[in-house]
Amino acid sequence: MHNLISTCSDLHHEELIKTHLLPVVAVEYSKCFKQVLTACEDSVIKVWDIDTGMKIFEFCNVHDGSPIRTITLDDTGRKLITGGQDGKIKIWNYNNGSCIRIMDKGNIDEVTSVIYAPVNLNRYVIGVGWDKEVNVFTDVIDSVYQTQTPLPSWKSVSKNVHSDDILCVAYGDPYFLATSSFDGQIIVWNIISSYIFCKMKAPVPKEIKNCLYLEGDMAISQLIFLNTRSRQCANLVANGPSGCVHFWNINHSSIPAGYFIATKHNSVTAMSKDDTDSTLVTADIKGFVTLWNIKDYCTEAFSKKPPKGLWHWKAHTQSITSVKMVDSKDVVLTTSEDCSVRLWTTKGHYIGTFGQHQMWNVIDHNTYMHPFIPGEILTDPFSLPKSMQSTEPSQPTTKSSVQMQYLDHLNNEEEEETIANVSLTVPGYSPEDEKLVGKRLRHERTHQDCEAGTAYSYKTLKYFTMEESEHINMQRPLKKPTGFLDF
Repeated sequence: MHNLISTCSDLHHEELIKTHLLPVVAVEYSKCFKQVLTACEDSVIKVWDIDTGMKIFEFCNVHDGSPIRTITLDDTGRKLITGGQDGKIKIWNYNNGSCIRIMDKGNIDEVTSVIYAPVNLNRYVIGVGWDKEVNVFTDVIDSVYQTQTPLPSWKSVSKNVHSDDILCVAYGDPYFLATSSFDGQIIVWNIISSYIFCKMKAPVPKEIKNCLYLEGDMAISQLIFLNTRSRQCANLVANGPSGCVHFWNINHSSIPAGYFIATKHNSVTAMSKDDTDSTLVTADIKGFVTLWNIKDYCTEAFSKKPPKGLWHWKAHTQSITSVKMVDSKDVVLTTSEDCSVRLWTTKGHYIGTFGQHQMWNVIDHNTYMHPFIPGEILTDPFSLPKSMQSTEPSQPTTKSSVQMQYLDHLNNEEEEETIANVSLTVPGYSPEDEKLVGKRLRHERTHQDCEAGTAYSYKTLKYFTMEESEHINMQRPLKKPTGFLDF
């Protein structure tokens, strides 16, 4: 009992660690400098050493106080490209915080996604957003102009093609460009000719066809090209609609090559992959991260069975906004609306939170926070077994109840059936919600924490009375909690 109380007391301080003051929207990793870049809604960029977690540099007012919405790096990993709610796209030298160039697309519509595309000898910066257009800029190194305008040919061709806000853009070798919108439409372009290669729209999966749909459930906010695959294989991954992940072969785009339900929590909010296209990472609105083996998934015919689940753990208590897999370090980066950026091994072992006082050595497991985890995850109701998710406040659980689980259950046919038939509707939805107007409200409504009932009751649990008790030893336990599995 003493060990349990001291563990909870210790983790209570851990939960206060924040990487940024406001929600973190994106993370990138520079292979060139071995640095992590994080961006948040208060227009601040921070640069971190991935090997130790130490902050190297930060600069503010990236978009003159307007929230940052997306970031990416150029092909060398030396320049940072940001897109903001103010409608601007900027290129930065992130080692000294100087703005190299401003890409002005001619309106103030929010930029939702930006990429850097090296095509033959040319280099392009491509941004999309609420203007429903594909804005393509040339990255001319010797340009004397600090402000650039998009190529007119793309502005005219892409106008009125998407009927709703564009949420994502992705580049695929050798010359493909894919965009996805709020209504679920995916368009693949030839980046050289600017012609449309194909159009796709995922049907509503039969498992959730009868569920109540809210506006935004069809939205696709992330696309990933699997560039190492041949033309006969599915080579485009989309995180929607709802909690599904669809695999497409753009050369045979009439129907998806396969799909599976990656989460029971209504929305896959972020995805990433390894360099060999054999592992896919998905993250959801409730803070869970899952690794999937997609090496042989949708490589031939339509795949009816989902890919094999590898590892699954809870990384945050709020929605995960981005995830990044770093092959060279065998780690996963996660960012969340809870203002934190965390580093994990690919097996779900907690390394640390960027901004904590204690540094880590990424090659020395003894410096990891594992087997300890952030305190708010320990007491989150979704971390508890079903039998303990009640409306009555109870004692904090032992760490064994929130340990990483090997996903044998995802590969079991009975469990697959259970997951497939889970309701993906949002509890507590009311027709009154239809009165909400405006794009910002419309987009943010798809990321609300709408679960009703036990979550709010259980989150009221605090440790204050325990900390004030004089007869309890509050020292951190020397032994691991019993029942915790080492992988």
